Amino acid sequence: MAAFLLIHGAGHDERCWDRLVPKLAARGHAVQTLPLPGHWNRQLPSLQISQKSYGDAIGTAHTQIGELFTIVVHPLAVIAISRWLECR
Repeated sequence: MAAFLLIHGAGHDERCWDRLVPKLAARGHAVQTLPLPGHWNRQLPSLQISQKSYGDAIGTAHTQIGELFTIVVHPLAVIAISRWLECR
């Protein structure tokens, strides 16, 4: 089966995927959601929220998954994915 990393957008947090995660998992897929730094209840000074911090979070998730995976994103995360790929 496949592995998925789901990344929320600017107006959300990882809970936006709550209805999709069980459907993918029921089909035998490995699913991980990623909370981006500074969103919703994750207090972080605005100077520490950056494309770099987003890219670092994606890199950490990639290391934890440890296999090929499909990334599913909302629009904000597209920018973060670009940053992560740029740093690789």
